[in-house]
Amino acid sequence: MKRKLAALTAALCMILSVSGCGSSDQKPAATTTKAATTTTAATTEKPEETTTAAETTTTTAAATTAATTTETTTTAKEEPAPEKTQEATLEYWTEGSDVAQSIIDWVKEVTDPSSDKFIPVEDRIVVSDLDGTLIGELYPAYFDYCMFVHRALYDDTYEAPEEMQDYAHVLEEAFKTRTLPKGSDVIHAKWAAEAYKGMTIDELREYTREFLKSDAEG
Repeated sequence: MKRKLAALTAALCMILSVSGCGSSDQKPAATTTKAATTTTAATTEKPEETTTAAETTTTTAAATTAATTTETTTTAKEEPAPEKTQEATLEYWTEGSDVAQSIIDWVKEVTDPSSDKFIPVEDRIVVSDLDGTLIGELYPAYFDYCMFVHRALYDDTYEAPEEMQDYAHVLEEAFKTRTLPKGSDVIHAKWAAEAYKGMTIDELREYTREFLKSDAEG
């Protein structure tokens, strides 16, 4: 009887062993260990590769940006192209004039790209006046005096009174001698008002423009 029970027990153990009998503590542990290993590999190795790739991409982008910035900075610091200029001259100034030379030297400095006083073309502004700049005038050969002389003595469209002509001759001679008779400013104002009497503002403006077109003498 005991032998039959032992045999039956052995048979049952064999059947149960196929189903995992006696290994319930070992098999799951092995499976868990494998899963843990796989999880560890997934969470450690892969992120390292991803991080390395991201760092590489970031480093490359930074290097490219730095290179671009350097190139832009270098381009911005390039010196402007030399201007095509001609030698400045002041042919109507006194020969050897220190003032004339100082003007010529200054123009050279502000138009030379290598000079610390260089002024870019777009920043240059010329400010000038009529008296002695746009029109060369020497006392007492002022523009309005010259136009009055023209009006009184040489304008075919106007017949000046004899007294006005007498003063105009005196004024014309004064252009050469640089001397005017006493009270000439008042006398000139009187005859200038008479010479243009009857003109409208627009007519006087047009008359002046036509006189500007005439040749300058002396």
